[in-house]
Amino acid sequence: MRALIHFWREEHGEVAPASYLVIVPMAMAFIFFTLDLGLRKGVKLGVEYAAFCAARAAAVNFHDTPTSSCNMAAAQAAASRAAAACMAPFVSKRGTPDPTVAGAIRPLIERAQQQVTVTLTGGCKDPSRVVTAQVQYRHLLRVPMSPLGSGANGTLITASAQYQVY
Repeated sequence: MRALIHFWREEHGEVAPASYLVIVPMAMAFIFFTLDLGLRKGVKLGVEYAAFCAARAAAVNFHDTPTSSCNMAAAQAAASRAAAACMAPFVSKRGTPDPTVAGAIRPLIERAQQQVTVTLTGGCKDPSRVVTAQVQYRHLLRVPMSPLGSGANGTLITASAQYQVY
């Protein structure tokens, strides 16, 4: 108890209790804000890459040959699976098996497939033969005390990419 009373009465140099109690929370908020901003930037890059993966998978799976017509369902399924595989590093790992075990990535891809929305436009019916994939992902990972982490629904991150159908 004496140490606490001494702490409150201390006024020597830069260790005064008032300046300490004002600066430390502000410094912690700045540090957590910076960490949260870095994590969000990484997720944004992941969503952009997932959009590229989805567009490429859709373009490769559009079969427009003399023997078969354009199959939008197959392209949509391939695009969703490819985007989920690219977003697997960003989804929650709770309850998933050890990553060194064979087949451990499948639950992560399936979890990512539930959290990622892929919308395709264009494709083999489009005269320009370009498919556009738009990927949406709701980022729910929040760093405590971050000003960005105050929303209950997280942040919706959207990216789109195009790929030539060949």
